[in-house]
Amino acid sequence: MCVCVCVYLNVLSYRAGCAGAISSRPVPEGWSGGYVLVDDTLTALQELAANVRDRFKGPVVGITGSVG
Repeated sequence: MCVCVCVYLNVLSYRAGCAGAISSRPVPEGWSGGYVLVDDTLTALQELAANVRDRFKGPVVGITGSVG
């Protein structure tokens, strides 16, 4: 199960397993999953991520590197 954030959200996304969507576009015809209509998807996702990070009390580990 996933939450979709995409430019071309349609009923096919729902049929492919998308449980909900965060979008700045109107609800597509035939959509029956969860839907959050926002003004700006980037800002909405940043605020959602910041909220989740603020509530998470466990350790955070960053791993960086390159291949080649």
